[in-house]
Amino acid sequence: TGITTEVVEELCALPTKTSPALYDFVLVDLPLIAESQDGDRWREVAWSEIEVAARQCTVRCLLRALDALADGSDLLVRCSSLYTRFSLGLVAVLSVLFDRISFARPQVVPAWKGERWFVFTGCAPLTRSKERKAVRALLVCLMSQLSATPTKTILDVVPVALLCTGGFHEFLVASNEEAIDAELRYWSSSPPARA
Repeated sequence: TGITTEVVEELCALPTKTSPALYDFVLVDLPLIAESQDGDRWREVAWSEIEVAARQCTVRCLLRALDALADGSDLLVRCSSLYTRFSLGLVAVLSVLFDRISFARPQVVPAWKGERWFVFTGCAPLTRSKERKAVRALLVCLMSQLSATPTKTILDVVPVALLCTGGFHEFLVASNEEAIDAELRYWSSSPPARA
């Protein structure tokens, strides 16, 4: 019922390059559970978000997912937790490429697990390739900075105000409201304009 350490290590060892296949839906599962001698799962999860190797693996998995996304496709990201601004910063950076972002928790997942699910819908088309290239370049840069200096985080690029709980919530609400307003304008236009 989980991903073993061997599978995570194998995923982290894979090279990051553009995938020849594009998909309408991509699931990224980031359990990020580190080994612990006392078996305290909560401490394991919180500690693993701080570890450089886990952060590198997270960025690499997200890069591979971005390479596989087709125009208008959806991305579902499962995190074991969201304790650090690093993880939240990655979500903020990814949000540039999607029409909508929402938090989710499937009913089959108990609340005590602390998992966070993010649903990114409507990936930017290739006509907006500047955004795709910028996000990818930012993640690659973060990856190289993590390799060189373990203290580097997404905070070096994204404003701190965005990453506080209230700021991120406002950012999500604002971006979703813009998408909803655009849809309402489209559907309220004259019928001949809609095909």
